[in-house]
Amino acid sequence: MRVELDKGRSLSQSTRGMSSSSADPFPAIQEIMLEFRAGKMLFEGKRVVPDARKGLVRIARGEEGLVHFQWLDRTQNVVEDDQIIFPNEAIFEKVLLLAHDRFGLGFRLFIIELLTW
Repeated sequence: MRVELDKGRSLSQSTRGMSSSSADPFPAIQEIMLEFRAGKMLFEGKRVVPDARKGLVRIARGEEGLVHFQWLDRTQNVVEDDQIIFPNEAIFEKVLLLAHDRFGLGFRLFIIELLTW
């Protein structure tokens, strides 16, 4: 599965960047476009390690009209990561790691250090 939000750019062609923290305020969501259960993987140095929490990936339109890619902690119902997606600027695609399905979110200018599984 590949959700193309960018033209012709893969996750590995991007550079590293920034992400939101749970302390930042999140705008209210007006419309949920897609959502599915997904865990999260984190970067620790050069390693990628799983986060044990149960999560939910949500792609939604905020009240300000912008599209958001969010990861929520399902047990606490808290938005932990919230990335604004601009047209033609991002890719959410399958990343080949071992025998399991992994997906990554990449932007034209940077990589969000967020992998879902």
